[in-house]
Amino acid sequence: MDDIPLDLSRVPWSSRKEAVRAFYKELWDKVDVSLVPRLFHPDFTFRGSLGPRLTGHDEFIGYVHLVMGALDH
Repeated sequence: MDDIPLDLSRVPWSSRKEAVRAFYKELWDKVDVSLVPRLFHPDFTFRGSLGPRLTGHDEFIGYVHLVMGALDH
């Protein structure tokens, strides 16, 4: 079975779906942490899959860099 990528370029997104898409495809896949303030409230909490409970933009950005740095090579 071939994995053919979906062409979602013309799909109308709700604002919630766009936020989820941006979280995974832009923030994580491209490590675009400039999106963090746009996607999250300044005091949001996040429970990372590696266990830490994080609060706020700076802690989350540090976590993103930690995870992506570990996967760099």
